[in-house]
Amino acid sequence: MIARAAAAVGALVFTGAGPAPGQTLEQTLEQRICRYDVEVSRRVELDVAVRCDGDVYDLRPLDRYSHGHVNIFAAARDADGFSARYRVTLGDLARDASTLDAAVVSGESILAVASAWLLNPMRETRAPATLEIRVTTPPEIDFATAQPVSDGAFRIPQSELAMAGYAAFGRFVREPMRAPQFGVGGDPGGYEVVLLDGRLNVPQSTLLEWIAHCADAITRFWHGFPAPGMKIFVLPRAGAEGVVFGRDMSGGGISMVLVVGERATRAQLYDDWVLIHELVHVGSPFVAGAPWFTEGLATYLEPLIRARYGLQTADAMWVEFITNMPRGAAVIDATGLMRGGFRGWYWGGGLLMLLADVEMRRASEGRIGIEDCLRDIRRVIGNYLRSVRLAEMVAACDAAVGGTVLADLVERHAYSDVPVDLDGLWRDLGVRLVDGELEIDGDARLAMVREAIVRGGPAAADARAARTYSALHGQ
Repeated sequence: MIARAAAAVGALVFTGAGPAPGQTLEQTLEQRICRYDVEVSRRVELDVAVRCDGDVYDLRPLDRYSHGHVNIFAAARDADGFSARYRVTLGDLARDASTLDAAVVSGESILAVASAWLLNPMRETRAPATLEIRVTTPPEIDFATAQPVSDGAFRIPQSELAMAGYAAFGRFVREPMRAPQFGVGGDPGGYEVVLLDGRLNVPQSTLLEWIAHCADAITRFWHGFPAPGMKIFVLPRAGAEGVVFGRDMSGGGISMVLVVGERATRAQLYDDWVLIHELVHVGSPFVAGAPWFTEGLATYLEPLIRARYGLQTADAMWVEFITNMPRGAAVIDATGLMRGGFRGWYWGGGLLMLLADVEMRRASEGRIGIEDCLRDIRRVIGNYLRSVRLAEMVAACDAAVGGTVLADLVERHAYSDVPVDLDGLWRDLGVRLVDGELEIDGDARLAMVREAIVRGGPAAADARAARTYSALHGQ
């Protein structure tokens, strides 16, 4: 939240919309708050009363799905500012749209992004505003939001409304969770799982145990739970198996939706990659203008974390890398990642992260890896609540570990299209596929690096954590 407040102040300076004469910056920000009082009916119709400063002249939907389901029936400007009332038939919207981009129905609950039910205040200037929301529900309707609630209200910066996360209305189960304490004196990270109404064959206790195991592994990798206070909304999918889909959103507070198939089994949950992938995202800032960096980081780290902390074998990780990274190499060779489009987001970015990890560990004789730069970035810059430019992310990483490893790789393989010698990389690491089976060369030039990637390091703490995790969870 401190980072977001700083961003709001920066926006004021950037737009030239500073404090009015005789007022402090805090007074000016307070005047630019739009207050939304939301009353929820038993049919999940939302009656919303809005009061804003005089710079606002209208309210409009941000997304196309809410059109036809929103009725503004009173709007006026006077000497005290702007006021309006509107109604959202959220249940009908969710049934008609049935998309995680807006809202979905699950049994007797509804999951909706903020922009589906909070109209955007239109302003005559570029001055930033903050939305302050209070939600009142009847006794039989519950409400849960990703944003931190204080004194019955939560806030979303207007600039973040389009990416503000999920809220649940109706009937659902809330389970407060605690990630393990990391290090002496470290605080355990709290998060909440919201189980939306719907049928799942797997017992609730098994589902929560699996989520906790993944959160434990992520906590050990990041040296602390990366997103305290986040909400994980579990959405059952009728007739489906396994984990179907996951998505993180960060506006005003971090939330994740995790779509789990009705027929999912315990084995399918523990074999799945989606939750770890999404939990990697929440520990790192979003890199604006370079989706290949954000997605590539999670694509590389998810198999590594699962191997390091006993959720899969190291051999399975290397097989996945050898099988899939040629797709990323093809994009790098053709255009470089900055011009490679969607094709390079995942395995192109993942390949660049592997190259960075290999070089960092080679240069430090296994003592330093890419997680060292990421942990420092989370400490200095922040987590998924922050958005940074590629240059800032790269510079912060290199500063954390010393040298220019990441900057050099980005210049060669993102801004340019210097080919990657994958065959040489696998040979040096001592891994190759023969008739679909992994062969390991213990005498390879970078065998020590290969082992350090899986082990982590200076490794004593991470290695102990991996052994402890595997013993606790029977892996």
